[in-house]
Amino acid sequence: MNLYASPIDLTKLIPTGGVSKFYYVSDTKLSGVYGLGAFQTLGQTGISPDINFYPNPGGGSYGSANTPHNYIESGQAFILSSTGTAGTLSFSETDKYTASIGNTTMLLGQGTGGKKSQLRTRLHSVSSNGTAELLDGVLIQYNEEYSDGY
Repeated sequence: MNLYASPIDLTKLIPTGGVSKFYYVSDTKLSGVYGLGAFQTLGQTGISPDINFYPNPGGGSYGSANTPHNYIESGQAFILSSTGTAGTLSFSETDKYTASIGNTTMLLGQGTGGKKSQLRTRLHSVSSNGTAELLDGVLIQYNEEYSDGY
């Protein structure tokens, strides 16, 4: 999760080991089964010298798939992609984007039809003997009374 009060510039991040430069973010403006959104993948094309990240499938909060989106909003959670090899992703003050992006409505969504939904994520560590230990977790609740506004 981006804990900074500013967006993170993905073009400045340098993952190590098996962590790849693909980031999964929730987009409440994409259609989904319950009107609560879907995930976008932010990835690079691999075509030099383009270092921009492009959304896939595109649309929603991120514009077309051909429009670069290089930022993780303040407070926005994201999921990393890995090849299975251990690695890290660290970021610091110099990785912040200091200008205003102007589109911060992607963090909260509004459900439809009075349905309450939730997304629960738990992070476990599994030891060599197979024992799982809960390290962290997050619960996101969606409700028709919520809005995109702050």
